[in-house]
Amino acid sequence: MNDEGVTRENGLRRALDGASGSGEPLASGRNVALLMLALGVAAALFAGWFYFALQRRPLAFWGADVARQLLRARRVVAMQLVPRAAGPRETADDKTVIYAGQRYEVVGRRDVSEAPGFTHVRHSLLNDAAFSWDEPVDGNDAAYRYALRFEGEDGRATLLLDAQCRQVAVVETGRRAVIEPVSKPICDFLQEQFARASASSDGDVQNETSTAGDGSNR
Repeated sequence: MNDEGVTRENGLRRALDGASGSGEPLASGRNVALLMLALGVAAALFAGWFYFALQRRPLAFWGADVARQLLRARRVVAMQLVPRAAGPRETADDKTVIYAGQRYEVVGRRDVSEAPGFTHVRHSLLNDAAFSWDEPVDGNDAAYRYALRFEGEDGRATLLLDAQCRQVAVVETGRRAVIEPVSKPICDFLQEQFARASASSDGDVQNETSTAGDGSNR
């Protein structure tokens, strides 16, 4: 290579070194980028594992069909219940809910699908921290006073709640659990909805002193 060629090559090297500082920072920059990518992948994997851990037991409790309705159902109706004596062959209809041989008369109902705060209620039911897993359930099947019915295109799920919203029962599966960690916000939400309903004259709100509402047979 002649002197002119050597001069041009040295000039190119100096130009590259001037843009990047030296050859080592370029390699170091690649290492930093790879490290950041690895950390991002690790964080994503941890987040996925953590989210799965939070939902593993609730999903097992609800079952796939019920969990799908809790998550995706577009229409959700809250109902107020009063226990009544059930006949030996009585089945549920649009005015009653029957669970474990107990008949419930629906005396108030309200569509809460778009109600403020309901998204939090919906998601809390799928969170492990909502459950008191070690607490025994109450065997009194006449204790339920509220219901939440999730109605989707491919089915529905009906949850019964006692007066304190401490215990939940699934009409369709018969499963019961204690959800004391979220009982107060859920009860506050339901009481607020029915307080609004009693003070409202809108046509889409129904509070009845006799039979009304939706029903489901277990």
